[in-house]
Amino acid sequence: MRSDYRTDIDGLRAIAVISVIAFHNFPHAFPGGFIGVDIFFVISGFLITNIICQNLQAGRFSFIDFYARRIRRIFPALIVVLTACMIAGWFVLLQDEFRLLGRNVGAAAGFVANFAFVLDAGYFGPVAELTPLLHLWSLSIEEQYYLIWPLLVALSWRYGVVLAVTGIVFAVSFIANIALVRTNLVYAFYLPVGRFWELMLGCGLSFATLSKLEFTNLIQSRLIKLTSFHRRHADAMHETAAWLGMALLLAALLLINRNRLFPGWWALLPTVGAALLIWAGQATLIGRLILGRRAMVYVGLISYPLYLWHWPILVFERVVRIKEPTDLMRLGGIAAAFILADLTYRLIEKPIRFGAPAARKSIAVSLALVTTGCLGLLIYVQDGFPNRIPEDVRELSQDLGDGSAASFRPGQCLLSAEQTDLLSKECDEGNSAVARKVVLWGDSLAARLYPGMRGLESKLGNFTVAALAASGCPPIFSFASEARKNCRPFNDSVARKIEGLNPETVIMAARWSLYDGRENWGQVSEAMIRETVIQLAAMGVKRIVVIGQFPVWQAAVPRIRIWYYRASIAGGKLPAKDRAFPESFKSELDWNLAVQRAINGTSAIFISALSTFCNDDGCLLAVPGRKTSVAFDEVHLTAAASEFFVESNADRLVGH
Repeated sequence: MRSDYRTDIDGLRAIAVISVIAFHNFPHAFPGGFIGVDIFFVISGFLITNIICQNLQAGRFSFIDFYARRIRRIFPALIVVLTACMIAGWFVLLQDEFRLLGRNVGAAAGFVANFAFVLDAGYFGPVAELTPLLHLWSLSIEEQYYLIWPLLVALSWRYGVVLAVTGIVFAVSFIANIALVRTNLVYAFYLPVGRFWELMLGCGLSFATLSKLEFTNLIQSRLIKLTSFHRRHADAMHETAAWLGMALLLAALLLINRNRLFPGWWALLPTVGAALLIWAGQATLIGRLILGRRAMVYVGLISYPLYLWHWPILVFERVVRIKEPTDLMRLGGIAAAFILADLTYRLIEKPIRFGAPAARKSIAVSLALVTTGCLGLLIYVQDGFPNRIPEDVRELSQDLGDGSAASFRPGQCLLSAEQTDLLSKECDEGNSAVARKVVLWGDSLAARLYPGMRGLESKLGNFTVAALAASGCPPIFSFASEARKNCRPFNDSVARKIEGLNPETVIMAARWSLYDGRENWGQVSEAMIRETVIQLAAMGVKRIVVIGQFPVWQAAVPRIRIWYYRASIAGGKLPAKDRAFPESFKSELDWNLAVQRAINGTSAIFISALSTFCNDDGCLLAVPGRKTSVAFDEVHLTAAASEFFVESNADRLVGH
């Protein structure tokens, strides 16, 4: 073991990786666990800068040697995990999923996975919980840092401005982080421009611990005074820093969750906490008794392969089961991740990372990673090798792509979380010569009714429909939400539209069960629904139609059908309905009754979406008379299902 080896840093790595694993597997119990990634960033910034500066001081820094060491450290375990994911994906992933996995393997091998996931972001983009390599966005940011930072340090070291360069990079990145977190949360989370400051915090910490840096005379004189004070109070300062750092990490785990604007200012809690613990060192009480414990050090040593393995295991559990794994399955997946991480560390990482011949090993694993990336891209260009899947399953899986269809007009007539008042003439069709107008108002489920309403409009020709929808915003005038701050201004703009259009009918539709106040989406009550109906009547709306709760299937409907199909190969029968009803739909039944109670005694018309799709035998999986699935995920209707629902309830929706 090296004389400068610090057990406390491996202990800190253990806290980071355990936090991430706990969050991914039990997000409600550990809502802030994702801050483990930010701890990793600070550690990487500190260690890499230490390596570079110590070699620069000794006059032996070599870019070739630096990158060769990084290659032997990072590439071997990554190659194993990427290869394992492609093998597993061949057997269990559908065509589009396997194709996307191939692209992500190529992106991960090129360390640009974070940019690939930025391109995927969107309301109906790939489901994060079913993306096996999503966690590699953080590894890509670290590799991008490894490419840029050594060159900057070497150049700035030569001209004596290394601290200034570090400060500038930190300031620019932190300001970008604060700006992006309020304008584009996806960019702030995934792009290096909003994350490099966390690594720079570790870099600055490294400079503070190195005693032989060449600074200006002014900085040197100040450091002499600080050093004198530090020597007199070193132990007390380090102990205080350690306890404060641990307190900040605990605060981050308890206070931060997915509803916070993160990274933003909140990211200071875990990053500053990690920096204080590193600065305090391994001689402190926390460093010895917590971070330096043998079990913690062991987890820290295998933390890299453990991080690589844990997420794909959880994703493939979801894929195989078609819904969320049980707690027992999650615990089994965690155990499997530890076993695989230990084997990867002992049998692959250590033999390649240490010992001779180092140059040959670096070249060999580099070629292996390039080959792995090319295999991933081959999967992508071959469209996920569709012939490996039975034709019937291929047909069923096509319904999963319905979310990319333009029929519900996302970003235009279905507003995203950042949009407030983009309701154009194309959405309200206010120039139509038809005097009888119908307004369809609500969240993304309302938007999914537009294809059916548009078809009925074309068929009858005696009304024109305006679709006004915003994701996560129910059709309630008084609704407010932390998760969707645009709901109030959006619904205010809907009120103005209704007053301007003077429609005969307003149709209200939403995933009512989403707004129960538990997930920070905001809360809808029966009184609020009733109040909105009364307000619409006061605005002169003659017919008010309120659609009750839609069914929420146990998983994406095409996946359920594929699961049944694969079971039918063994002698079963492909059912027309999901037999999990009604036990799995208790919440939906309760909300359906609540919406109905809310409008009792008013002039509003109630339509039960549950009654259209479900009965005591179950809920439809396919549109009657057609092969198409009723939904492309667990709740959003396909265009064919939208047409079926509207046709089944046409008279009550628009009258005669």
